[in-house]
Amino acid sequence: MTEYEVNIKVPSQSEKADAIILKGLRANIDKVKVALAKRVEELEADKADRALRNFKLEVPVPSKYHASIIGKAGAGVQKLREELGVQFDFPKRGKDDAAVPDAIVVTGYEAKANKARDVLLAKVAELDKLVTREIDVDPRVHARIIGGRGAGIKTLQDKFKVRVNFPRDKTSGTISVVGQFDDVEDAANEILNKAEEYMEGVLEREATRAYEITPSKEETASGNKNQEFKVREAPWNAADQAAFPTLGTSTATAKAPLGAWGARK
Repeated sequence: MTEYEVNIKVPSQSEKADAIILKGLRANIDKVKVALAKRVEELEADKADRALRNFKLEVPVPSKYHASIIGKAGAGVQKLREELGVQFDFPKRGKDDAAVPDAIVVTGYEAKANKARDVLLAKVAELDKLVTREIDVDPRVHARIIGGRGAGIKTLQDKFKVRVNFPRDKTSGTISVVGQFDDVEDAANEILNKAEEYMEGVLEREATRAYEITPSKEETASGNKNQEFKVREAPWNAADQAAFPTLGTSTATAKAPLGAWGARK
């Protein structure tokens, strides 16, 4: 209305009418009619495009592979969205922990949706070939294998193209390695070699600590009580008085008080 200096009355939703009333100079109204017709064409094209973009396709993917496709923090599926230009809807777990449906719904242009289907099925075929090997590693060296902020295990996973899963139970030593057969074998052997190397250090430290352990205060106090300091066979001991004669003084005289010139008579 501002651009063409006309008044445009659009019917309300309740009126359910198609006609739009224009008021103004004839020349301006003719220009508005052309502009409105062009706008209608754009809206119709957009509506048709939305219909094309909303093409939906269900792709059968076993639920056990959903997490692998989604990736850590959704990184895997986000990458697929950007590359293929489609949306992926994964089924949610039902009530009472019911089984998760297998189908993944792909939404987008039909051609792109079909391409996304082929990519998903190729990933399923690849995941079907994966093997899992469980190895037993002492829990005391798990942290060393993982490394600071996971750097150690990330390097190993990238090197061998495998996924390494550590147990949530800190007392369990079972580590699982998932990937292609040869890659899994190589990764598992490297983990076992590292674990053996790290365990040598652990055992050495524990042995050193065993020698460095000092008795507690209670044990020290108890030991002192049981080990009184005694001097045996000392000259002043009563049992050894015979070794030191009284130099001729009788026992009675020895007990009497001494004067300046000897014992009192």
